[in-house]
Amino acid sequence: MRRARTDEQLELLRELVAEIKGLRADLRKRDRMMPDASALLAEIQDYFGAGRFTAGGLLILADSREEFAQALSLVVDMNAPARSRTTALGLLLSKLPGVRKVAERGGSAVYELRGTFA
Repeated sequence: MRRARTDEQLELLRELVAEIKGLRADLRKRDRMMPDASALLAEIQDYFGAGRFTAGGLLILADSREEFAQALSLVVDMNAPARSRTTALGLLLSKLPGVRKVAERGGSAVYELRGTFA
């Protein structure tokens, strides 16, 4: 009786471990996927041109410009806390091939576009 219960517990544990491994693999795969940021890049180019910008500055701009808000909502969870939005956007900007980090100011990265986006 006791042996059967231990075998059941081991089997359940194996199933849980397999499930967790699958979930972790799904999360890694999702994290590697790059969202389509073409609308955001076009908005940045339209507003800043060759100028420099920060992730936090883009989020502030989204409060007053609907186009930015819409473009950002495609790549960042706009319902997340402000710091999480800024961090997520900064990570995205640092990975985008069309964006270059040119400086760091007070712990915030400063970016500029590499080329044109329409």
